[in-house]
Amino acid sequence: MNYKQQPLLVSLHGAVPQPSAAVRAQLCTQLMSALDQYYVHLPQKRAALATDPVRELQLLRASNGTHFTRTLLRIIARLRDRHTTLKFSEPFRSLIAFVPFTVERFFERGAPRYVLTRQLMGWEELAVGAEITHWNGTPIERFVHELTADNQGANIAARLQLAVANLTIRPLAFMLMPTEDWVTLNYVTVDGRSGALTVAWRFLSNAPEQVSSAAMNDNRALAGVDELTLITNRFRRSFQGLPGLTSPSRPPDQPASGGDGAGSSSTSSLQSEMQGQLRFGKIGSNGRESGYVRLTTFEVPDARAFVHRMAEILSGLPQDRLIIDLRSNPGGLITAGQKFVQLLTRRPIAPSPVAFRNTASTLALGNLPMFQPWARSLGIQWFTGELFSQALPLTTFEDMPDYRYPGKTVLIIDGLCYSTTDFFAADFKDNDVGTIIGVDDSTGGGGANVWGWSLLAELLGSAGPGPLPAGYELNIAMRRSLRTGMSGGIPVEDLGVPADVLYFMTRNDVLSGNRDLLAFANELLQRA
Repeated sequence: MNYKQQPLLVSLHGAVPQPSAAVRAQLCTQLMSALDQYYVHLPQKRAALATDPVRELQLLRASNGTHFTRTLLRIIARLRDRHTTLKFSEPFRSLIAFVPFTVERFFERGAPRYVLTRQLMGWEELAVGAEITHWNGTPIERFVHELTADNQGANIAARLQLAVANLTIRPLAFMLMPTEDWVTLNYVTVDGRSGALTVAWRFLSNAPEQVSSAAMNDNRALAGVDELTLITNRFRRSFQGLPGLTSPSRPPDQPASGGDGAGSSSTSSLQSEMQGQLRFGKIGSNGRESGYVRLTTFEVPDARAFVHRMAEILSGLPQDRLIIDLRSNPGGLITAGQKFVQLLTRRPIAPSPVAFRNTASTLALGNLPMFQPWARSLGIQWFTGELFSQALPLTTFEDMPDYRYPGKTVLIIDGLCYSTTDFFAADFKDNDVGTIIGVDDSTGGGGANVWGWSLLAELLGSAGPGPLPAGYELNIAMRRSLRTGMSGGIPVEDLGVPADVLYFMTRNDVLSGNRDLLAFANELLQRA
């Protein structure tokens, strides 16, 4: 597939009409109902962000429709919640806008820098390793910070990571088209030459599937995933083999990490499963090896099968030291993530529980057999005045394998770790499983179980919400998660799970397969 054969994004301007007045009214009405009656984080968002999205939607519904789509998306974005998203109808649902390269952020002498790390679709106008200094005439660090204003990152680390991840890849099911038709880059090559380059935005239709219905269909009420990052990762994997991973290759004139010891090995010899989304093996050398597991999704069809396979994998790795790397993992099946944590310790873990909001509409959920554990607290909401139902766990551990990893474990996280991965990090931390190394200060702060509007309508039938306009879909945070242990009762939403040790990515990391990061993690385990 060749980049220049893909249609120019500018060709879409004016090609898709704005929603009709009836569609605009229906969207606003249903979103108002969703937020007012079902959205579990509404009290927290109102308190933390000083926003009233229900009132904003009322005003938008009464408006004349000017800039309707942009205004609607900004109302949703201001919730800072990647679970609660509106998916556009066709043609946008299957389109991804892109420029044919990826850019990653690293630090040098404490300052952020940006480097081109991959070329897409045969594009070779600028070599990997070139440092990007300006984007459309704006210093790139400033431009990235400006992009954070319209994304849904719950905290600053998440907003920055999302801005970089979607700098060159924009799934149009969830995002507006870029405001510019082309990008002008100022750069410095590896050998010190300065230059400028203009690249047009193009789009790909028939993009990778946005929801893995085959994987998650039987577990829709147990989902915890950020679909935007999921799509972005899949787009990268479609053209480069691995989702959300830094490239193990390097420019021809970029020296490899030298020397012996933990930093001298790379991830190039790792085994791979799940279409490259699971990689595992050993890192290090000279008797200083650690086991390594890199997992970029929890989107699996069966939690039991997943955890039994992970037990087999872990049992074949070094049994004294283990690195679990979950960077850029947007989540998936919550029970799969929580069961995986239990594999890492012989002590029974207390998994993060979840709670509904107490409203007249969620009261009806207590009548369904699958939600019986929450029925009593939902049913007495008029007497207690509590904002939320009881918080109860989703995950049980009767079907676990006998194996437990016996050694020391570190977990690597970043601001793109979200939803099920937040659950994993919270359980890892609150049950004293090991040390958390953060490329960012915390995980992404996705503290909820997310449902699609169609699932809610299916479960509640005539007692549930009305339909959305044809072709649209809404995801909504339905049950919030809470920490356990010494942090018992603290929500994960917005706050995320803080790192124990902060690590700053290096140029060698983003260009040479995370060599310095993995050496750091291995050395930390050696000293523990």
